Amino acid sequence: MISWIRLKWDTLSYNFSWDQFTWYLNGNVAKAARFVPIVGYLVIFNDYVTDQITFQNLTNEVQSTLFLDPDVRLRLIFFGFLFLAAANALYFLMRPYTIKIGESSEEFSEYYLNQVPSHVFLRLHQEIRQEEHWTPDGKYFDDDWNLFWREAQWPFSGQNQLEKHSKLSDLNGYDRVDYEQAKNRHKSVLLSILRETYFRESRKRRPQLVLVIALATFGYAMLLVPSIDLTGRVIQLTILG
Repeated sequence: MISWIRLKWDTLSYNFSWDQFTWYLNGNVAKAARFVPIVGYLVIFNDYVTDQITFQNLTNEVQSTLFLDPDVRLRLIFFGFLFLAAANALYFLMRPYTIKIGESSEEFSEYYLNQVPSHVFLRLHQEIRQEEHWTPDGKYFDDDWNLFWREAQWPFSGQNQLEKHSKLSDLNGYDRVDYEQAKNRHKSVLLSILRETYFRESRKRRPQLVLVIALATFGYAMLLVPSIDLTGRVIQLTILG
């Protein structure tokens, strides 16, 4: 039993990253909650809105609650969305740069392959080699990287500016090599670098992630209680009349 618990904990710890909670912290409900601070006072203080949210039409204008006071339900809805809005705002402020670029490894990799210059890949490669790798993608061969880097730095003249005095300054069989061609030829090693980087960086700032998840959970719980109350009341009226 202890071994099973330890295994589950290690699995959770290994995979606990920002991209695993994007749906929870930046889904449609969380995005809609952004507007609550703007229109919240209308919901709380406007009589027409209050009447609509008591759902009297849905329950044939009889008692529309099962165990909640209508005003309490209204405030739970408001503050539930308020907590979600706060969690969503903190998600945007605190998330790692990898999540800002792409909320999935595929989005991040596509952006970097299409947008960044070669020296950015060099920096990512150096970071992987300086730190412990986290995934099998971090085990790519240095020879594959070195060949990409030489080709990526090769201008149209055929002279490698970084290795002018090197015995390896010639790439046999190449009439012309540029950065785009180098990326296409060595896309597999670049994807390995990007996936490893995304996984490593998305696991950072975990205390902030716990805080944001906690705020969002409070918000969803506050929204769930009125939903259960209304659903229970509708079922009660349907069955008992």
